[in-house]
Parts: sequence; structure tokens; C-alpha cells
Amino acid sequence: MSEVLSSRTNQGEVDRIKALFLDAAEREAEGIAQLLAGSATEDLLGKTEFALRDAVLKLGAKTLEGAANERAKKRLPREQYRLQLRRINPLRKLAIQADS
Repeated sequence: MSEVLSSRTNQGEVDRIKALFLDAAEREAEGIAQLLAGSATEDLLGKTEFALRDAVLKLGAKTLEGAANERAKKRLPREQYRLQLRRINPLRKLAIQADS
């Protein structure tokens, strides 16, 4: 999987997302370790399993949010993008007005 993704993106972005993931994982590791250490053996494949899944999903969500925020910082704000479209293509402005 990493070969497919690396060929589509630049290594700098891969490294930034990896750092986001590792930072979030470090913050969650203590809670996950306490959850597993404090659970009875008979609860590991029940209540604890679902709590662990929730923690891992939360970790993934934090990583995804961080990656999306970084990409958003690189893009133009939506209004500036629309203004550029209008400057580049005056017919676009007419189409927007016609839709309104």
C-alpha cells in the first residue's frame, strides 16, 4: 500500500502526515495502555475491544483532520478562488448570475 501512495504523492507530504499520526499516537498511547492493563482477561474481547477500537478510530480521525487542515492551508480561501475564476473566465460570472 505504501508503494502505491508514495508514487502518487510527494515524500514531504508523506512525512508530514506520518508526523501528525505519530504525535497523535503518542498522546493516545498512555490511555490505550491503561485501558488494556486495567481490563480483566475475560473483558479483553468484549467491552475493552470496543473501547480500543474507538481509541484507534479517534487516532485516525485526528490524523485525517490534521492532514486536511494542512492541505487547506496550502489552498486559496474559497472566496479568493472564486474571484480568480471570475477574472480568468468572464463567462463563468455570467453562468453564476444565471444560476441565481
